[in-house]
Amino acid sequence: MDQETTTICKRLRKVLQDSGEKKCMPTILTIFMCQMPADIASALQLLAPLSTNEHDDALTYLLSLSDADTVYNAALGLYGLLLALLVAQHCQRAYTEALSVYSPTISKRHSDICIEYGDHLANTSDWAQAAAVYLLGNTTRQAVSAFVQAKEWRMAPVLAAALGSGFDT
Repeated sequence: MDQETTTICKRLRKVLQDSGEKKCMPTILTIFMCQMPADIASALQLLAPLSTNEHDDALTYLLSLSDADTVYNAALGLYGLLLALLVAQHCQRAYTEALSVYSPTISKRHSDICIEYGDHLANTSDWAQAAAVYLLGNTTRQAVSAFVQAKEWRMAPVLAAALGSGFDT
């Protein structure tokens, strides 16, 4: 029965995705979750090209279909650090809790590597990923600046306020 359900889900999802209709997003997300086993990682990857408002709505809907920790862990599994931070923010985890995993254990060398890699990403205009890497390196000002460059208007002030750094970039 599980294989039959998954086959039907995949066929229906393909038809809906091929239609290109954004109003089908909740149905497509539901289909990902009805598969056996649920395909949370693919559902999260589907959110990437959406606008900020569509992204927020879709993420809220996805979180209503699944346990927030499961979605958060799936985002981390995709190495989508920015996505994991957005999931953490959406499921009302303390924003600093998502960062606190890294902050106490960051060594100088780790921080230096993160800054160099963040700089590389910034030089290639991959601002959102640069911001996530700067966060891992505990370089708040650079992270906020990269979020601004990425036009992630909600992330920059939230991060600045959460970390108490002010928003003076």
